[in-house]
Amino acid sequence: MIPLSLLLVLLSAALLGTNLFAASLGLVWAAIGASLLAGGVQVWSVRQRRRAGGQSDRQGPGTAGSVPAGDTSAAAEPAAEDVSAADRTLVDGLAAEVLVVDGHPRFHLPGCPHLAGRETVPLPVAEAARSGFTACATCRPAGLLASRARAGTATGAGPDQ
Repeated sequence: MIPLSLLLVLLSAALLGTNLFAASLGLVWAAIGASLLAGGVQVWSVRQRRRAGGQSDRQGPGTAGSVPAGDTSAAAEPAAEDVSAADRTLVDGLAAEVLVVDGHPRFHLPGCPHLAGRETVPLPVAEAARSGFTACATCRPAGLLASRARAGTATGAGPDQ
């Protein structure tokens, strides 16, 4: 459906562009009609996807309520942990190890339910943060590691020590 919509939008733009030179009222109405038809195709496409997937297109990964309780499937992503700027700065300088999953945006502590059945890659938390990973809201690694660092127990050997 997207190629059809794109074609209709291009047709509308071409008609409007032609109208700039021809000054034809018929071309204006044709451009408006093509635009409305493209919008209708998009609305129809979104409704079809919602019926097929049973999920709102407005709610993407990491948004509140997007991960059902206990759902650890490959499609489910936990929300990002809400981390203060001070904790983020502290954690970004640690060598403590966290776990990441290739192709997924969060870093985790061992035992996080979102890691079940997935191949993990251990990384120092500072490297994970530099690579664009953010903390998982389920296992809350940034908060725990920041607390341990303030208490003097995050020595860089790993989050379990």
